[in-house]
Amino acid sequence: MPPRSAPDDSGAISLSTVALAPGDPGIADARCRHSASAPLKTGREGSPYSRWLKPGPYFTEATYTDRASKTRYIAEKYAPLFAEGRRVLDVGCDRKQLRAMLTRAVEYVGIDLNPHADRIVDLDREPLPFADDSFETVVCCDVLEHLARCHEVFDELCRVSRDRVIVSLPNAVQDVVASLLSGQGGRVKHYGLSVEPPSDRHRWFFGFEDAAEFLTRRAERHGFEVEQIDAGGLSRAYWLVGQPPRDVLDHPNIRLGTCWCVIRKSA
Repeated sequence: MPPRSAPDDSGAISLSTVALAPGDPGIADARCRHSASAPLKTGREGSPYSRWLKPGPYFTEATYTDRASKTRYIAEKYAPLFAEGRRVLDVGCDRKQLRAMLTRAVEYVGIDLNPHADRIVDLDREPLPFADDSFETVVCCDVLEHLARCHEVFDELCRVSRDRVIVSLPNAVQDVVASLLSGQGGRVKHYGLSVEPPSDRHRWFFGFEDAAEFLTRRAERHGFEVEQIDAGGLSRAYWLVGQPPRDVLDHPNIRLGTCWCVIRKSA
């Protein structure tokens, strides 16, 4: 079978072309290229991964490659949840970059171990220092995977929210596959065994399926329901194996990127 290219679009974060030689169940040729991460529009009806995705009202054309652009992505995508008069809690706020993106009419509180935060809170050692139902919007993006107490902290997010919680969780499985295809040998930031103890690392290894199920089922325990789940990027990598050829990378844990989720308090 001659090499074939995978379809590409602006949502692709990686693409690999893998073909089979005639009579060979293994790989005959492998080529890989990468493009910038972009929002994935697979939360719509008819998506091949609709079992794991739920369409909703939040969308932006913005993309992100670093902390600054990710903050802009959050502010634009979820703008209705940062409307005037809403009280917002930013969990893991770093230097409060989100504050600068919001109108001054929003009452913003940022918590972190960073000294620039409004409140210094060690999430692995103490509960959120707020009463129940204190905030209309709670934001916790790319934070839970760093915590040993991620389950308890998620429960706390629900406790202090009276309306919506925005959470994002990375897809480490996709990151490893992308690292392998790009020739990096599977090395992924925040994982591995360094010579010296790292100042920060991910404490949980999971894919998109686990992230979506965790957010859905854990939210239900606290009277919340999923309003929207979408993916931050789409991998076009494919690996054809066997006769007839079967794409062993055709799985949501490899196709779908970061899990972005909004949960809302049930009526």
